[in-house]
Amino acid sequence: MAANPEQIVLIVATPAGCAQKLQAAAYAEGPGAVAVRVTQRTYRTGCRWVQQPVLATAKAPIADRTLIVNGSPWTLSATDGTYQPALTPESGDDRRQAAGR
Repeated sequence: MAANPEQIVLIVATPAGCAQKLQAAAYAEGPGAVAVRVTQRTYRTGCRWVQQPVLATAKAPIADRTLIVNGSPWTLSATDGTYQPALTPESGDDRRQAAGR
């Protein structure tokens, strides 16, 4: 299967067995960034957190554009091709990652 340049797989935290309808939607795009909203419906508390992939599809190739996921900017790493939190005062030493597809 060939890679689709308009798609990216985001790895997100979700409560195992306590959420449904995990989805990602690109809702705004420009020449330098793609804004993505990740949502899920939770119906119980007290569940352990797990990582799950969710697919986001843009209208144009994502290439090296910045991703804005639920308001947080992520930029493409020049060393390994993954997205890293953009350097902002709020990001601190955040090590979450999104894998490009």
